[in-house]
Parts: sequence; structure tokens; C-alpha cells
Amino acid sequence: MSSTAAREGKKKPHEARGVWIRCTLRGRSSCRKPKFPTSGKINIGCFRLATKMSDNCPRPSFTGASCRPIHEVSFIAGCYLIGFMHRLFRCVPSSRRLKMAVGSMTEKSKAKLSFLFGRRSIRVFAEGDVPDDAVQTLLEAAMAAPSAVAKDPWRFVVIREKEMLRKITEALPNGAMLPSASLGIVVGGDLDAAHDRQLSYLLQDCSAAIENLLLGAHILGLGACWLGVHPRANRMEHIRRLLELPAAIIPVACIAIGYPGEIKEPRTRFDRTRVHYGKWGGSFIATSGTPYP
Repeated sequence: MSSTAAREGKKKPHEARGVWIRCTLRGRSSCRKPKFPTSGKINIGCFRLATKMSDNCPRPSFTGASCRPIHEVSFIAGCYLIGFMHRLFRCVPSSRRLKMAVGSMTEKSKAKLSFLFGRRSIRVFAEGDVPDDAVQTLLEAAMAAPSAVAKDPWRFVVIREKEMLRKITEALPNGAMLPSASLGIVVGGDLDAAHDRQLSYLLQDCSAAIENLLLGAHILGLGACWLGVHPRANRMEHIRRLLELPAAIIPVACIAIGYPGEIKEPRTRFDRTRVHYGKWGGSFIATSGTPYP
């Protein structure tokens, strides 16, 4: 028996043919035999490692030995990278890691929502006509709003005539700026088209469309102001008479739109006392278990 055969005979059965990789996780360096297939492709975490069979050497060498390993694992550097990142990240306490992740998410979320905080009611308008294609875009944005059972009961009347805008303000005590705007859009709802012919659904659908319209105007660099009409009977009747609305159409609001003549700082009116958790009067408990101040 040759010396090579003798050495082969002394190997344990699982060492004669198997898969060996060098592990560096948790700060230890050792050679182990994972339970992988003896050929094909294997997955370790997010790394896909390709194996190659070779019978010239019973045990692999990752240090450049002359004999080839039984399974030559490509991307073995990935294993070292996993071990390095594990040791590096393990040095940071879990509570701190959570705070880092939450803090980063909060900052990113605020950055993405900054345009929402910048939407303000504009009551001073500069001169200039809003082009028709911009008005079309605003109407498309409004009609992208959610609607109960997709009934879409909203209806819109676009008004550019200054005299008509002036007449509308006669019933809107807070709408003195309307004639100075480029246009006004009266938003109403068709009660016959609303879900179950319910007024509440109609108002919810129209309100969602109005908010989309306001946000769309802000994104396009325009200013807008929501002037309420419903449920004031005198305002509703005045608008219905001026615009000759059918009986089933309920005017909900009039939106003044134009180029902004004033600049307002972004803000939110968030008030923690108006938020309840779990039940009425319930306090917010952070994930760390500490009550929110």
C-alpha cells in the first residue's frame, strides 16, 4: 500500500469526500464540513456559492497549496465579509441599533413628506392665468382620489370669468380673494351616483378629491384655498342658482386656484392630546416600553 493510500485509509469517512469551507463567524477561524450537496450550487445566506468537484486532495486548502480542494468554493471571500460585518455590527448594542434604525426612518419619512407640510391655504394671488393643461392635470389628480365602491360621484365646474367669481363670493364671507385668483373650481357631488345614495359617502368622496386637488396644485407650484359651501343652506342655494345646478348635484366647496402671491412656512398642527391609543384615553407606549412624554 502506498503512503498516499495509507494516509487516505486513515481519514475518517466524512473526510475522504466532503465539503470544507473556512468559517470566520463570531471571531473564530476553523475548517468545518457543512451538510451541503456534493455538487451544483449551494446557498449561504444571501451568497450563492458554486462548487466544483476535484478528487486530487481530500481536504481543501485556501492558502494556495498545490493540491486542489475536493470542493472549490467560489466567492469564499463572502464568508470572510460576513464574519467581519457580524463582528462589527455586534459591537453596537441592540437598543442603539434600534434607535439608529428608527431615527433614520423618521428623518427619511419627514423628508419624503415635506411637501405635505408645505401645502398651505393661499389667500393672496399673483397675476397670471393658469394654463389649461395644468387645470387638466389638477382634475386628473382630483379624480384619482378614493371613492366608496368606486362610484365617483364628484362633479366639477371650472370658472374663469371674474364676474362669476365675484358673484360666488357674495355668499362666501371668507372668499374675498376668489376674484383675484386665476380660476375657481366648484366641487359638487351627484347624490344619485353616490354609494347607496348616501350623503355621507358623497361628502367623503368629494373631500378626498378636493384634498388631491389641493396637493396637486402645491406640487405644480400653484396656490389654492378651500372655501366651504356645504352644509350652509344659503351658500348651497346661492351656488346652485348661479351655476344652474341640477337638483341631484350638491355643491360641497369652491376652490380658489392661482399663482401664489404669498409665501408660508411649512408646518403641521399635530396635537398629541387629540390622539388616543388602544382605546379612548389610552396613552402611547413606545416600543422600548417607555410612555411617550
